[in-house]
Amino acid sequence: MSTYAMDILHRYFTKWKLRVNVNKTEALLFTKRRPIAPPLHQFQHTMIPWSRNIRYLGLTLELKLLFKKHLHTVTLQLFPLLARDSTLTIRNKLTLYKSMIRLLLTYAGPVWSNTSQSNY
Repeated sequence: MSTYAMDILHRYFTKWKLRVNVNKTEALLFTKRRPIAPPLHQFQHTMIPWSRNIRYLGLTLELKLLFKKHLHTVTLQLFPLLARDSTLTIRNKLTLYKSMIRLLLTYAGPVWSNTSQSNY
């Protein structure tokens, strides 16, 4: 992101009196190529670090949008609860699906819509 874009963001946040927690802000570059080290950006007098993966609304995003890390994490956490031999009732499993899995898929929709056909 250019300094011009950062200036636009800063003016937008100032105009609408929005505060950004720059201590929790990270940058991630999505690319199929081998990423080159992009320059660090400064926002509100704080350097924004580059990251290899980011959690956004419960979804783990990574460089190539393959969702391997996210699927691995979700599978490890939810499999014992949703497995056949789980002691949860079907109603509870359905509630867990609606509140956890479907919600994450809804959040991930805009991100997944921009990924390549092979990632589906």
